[in-house]
Amino acid sequence: MKKLVVGLVIGLVVGGGSIAIAQTTTTSADFCVKDNGKIRLTVDATCESGEELLTIEGAQGPPGLPGQDGTDGQDGIDGQDGQDGADGTNGVDGQDGTDGVDGMDGVSGYEIVTLAPEWGGGGFTRETTVLCPTGKKALSGGWDIPRIWHAQDDSDEFGFDDLETYPLADGSGWWFKFWGDWSGAVQPIPLYVVCADA
Repeated sequence: MKKLVVGLVIGLVVGGGSIAIAQTTTTSADFCVKDNGKIRLTVDATCESGEELLTIEGAQGPPGLPGQDGTDGQDGIDGQDGQDGADGTNGVDGQDGTDGVDGMDGVSGYEIVTLAPEWGGGGFTRETTVLCPTGKKALSGGWDIPRIWHAQDDSDEFGFDDLETYPLADGSGWWFKFWGDWSGAVQPIPLYVVCADA
């Protein structure tokens, strides 16, 4: 059936092999009518030889009831998780800062030990050790050589040389060894050792 305008069949006249229809437009159906009065429905408004096309238009019917809602489709299958991306490259470690220089430890128990042995009276070689007090170590050593004058004419006849001077192996004192030569009396030659707590 084709949809046309809504119509109402008012009259139907058959004569001379033709049909006439008075109508108001609604919907219509096409039929083929044979000479013997048989009618058949045609869906494409085409009739065969010996037939005549008849279009019947009827009144528009009331709207049909709403159709039922269709069934909800099933949920689709979840897609597979994508592959994890590669880990990023680690950054370069920063260089460690240079450590500061440690300060020197303070010296405690500082003390100067003095010894003044009497040396002289012509050519001589003398040696001695100056020890620090118990529990202290020698840091350095030195001496004070006085100028020796001849008693009669004040001429300078003095000779002196240090042969060895160094700390003892265990650090407990200082070793001194001298050579001297002067004309005059025996004289004290002060020796000094700087000591501190071990």
